[in-house]
Amino acid sequence: MNNNEKYKEFYFNPDRLRDSTSVWDIFWDEFDITWAQSQEYSKSKHFTVNPAEAQQAFGTTDDGEVTYDYNSDWFRSDEFTVDHPEKYHIVFSGCSETEGVGSPLDTVWAKMIHTELKEKYDIGGYYNLAKSGNGWHKVISSLLVYIKKYGKPTHLFVLLPNIARNFVWETERETWTYQQKLNFSSNKKHLPDAMIDQVTTLDEYRNAFIQFSLAWKLFEAFCNASNIKLIFSTWNYEETQNLLFHQHHPSYFPLDRPDFDEYAKIKRPSGKFKDKDLRRRDNHSGILYHEWWKDSFMDQIRERGLFND
Repeated sequence: MNNNEKYKEFYFNPDRLRDSTSVWDIFWDEFDITWAQSQEYSKSKHFTVNPAEAQQAFGTTDDGEVTYDYNSDWFRSDEFTVDHPEKYHIVFSGCSETEGVGSPLDTVWAKMIHTELKEKYDIGGYYNLAKSGNGWHKVISSLLVYIKKYGKPTHLFVLLPNIARNFVWETERETWTYQQKLNFSSNKKHLPDAMIDQVTTLDEYRNAFIQFSLAWKLFEAFCNASNIKLIFSTWNYEETQNLLFHQHHPSYFPLDRPDFDEYAKIKRPSGKFKDKDLRRRDNHSGILYHEWWKDSFMDQIRERGLFND
C-alpha cells in the first residue's frame, strides 16, 4: 500500500470518522454525536439521562434536580420529523445555555419562547439543535444537516456563546476536536490548570472575529435566500460592542449586562433573588437570565414582525 492509499484509508474511512472525529456532520451530513459517546447511543428510540447518569454524560457534578430527555438524534428536543403540516416550523440553536444544561426544560429560554408562540400561532414541535460545547461553526453545520434530513424551518433563533470556540487538531488522537476557547480577557488566576491553554490571545480573538464575521454573513445570506427568518444574539456580553460597532449582521440584536441589571430590578424590586435566579449547575445562567433572554427575543420577534405574514 503506497502513501496515498494509506492516506485515503485513514481519512476517508466512515467507520473511523464516526467513532473518532467531531467534524462528521460537516463532511458526512450526519449530526455530530461525539459529545455523547460516554452513553449508549440509540437511533431507534427517545430516551432519558437521569440525574444519576448526568455526571457521566456531561462530565461535571450534577445537582440531581434535572432529568434530560433526548430524541433519537441526541438533542434535548421533540423528535425531529419530515412532516411539517403547521404554518410555522421553528428551530432553536446554540450551546449548553440553549440546550438548558442544569435547567428544567420549562425554564429554558427557547422552550419558553416556543410555549408562548404556540399559544398564538400554528407552530409545530419544539425543535432544538443546541448542544453543550457548540459554537457558531456547529450551529451552521447542524442546521445544514437538519435541513437535509428534516426540511427547512421558517424561523431560526440562535443564542451564541463566545465566538473563539473552534476546531483544533488533536495530534495524539490524529483527529479534529472542538474546543471551548475562552476570551482573551479571562483571568487565568481563577481558572483550573487544565483550562489555562483555552484562553485566547488578543490576536487569536481578532482572527476568530473576522472569520466569524465573514462566515456568519454568508450564513445570513443563505437563510435569507432560503426564506428562513433568522435572529441571533450572544450571552457573551463582551462581544456586544464589537458586533454593534461593525454592524455587519442585520439578524443580530444586542444583549448587554446593564440591560439585565435593569430587568432584574423590575422583576425583583426587593433586590432579593430567588434560588437559581442567577446561577445554576457549573455556573450556567440562572432562571432570571433565561427569562430575560426569552423576553428580549420576543421583543425582537414583535418589532421585526416575524409572524405577520
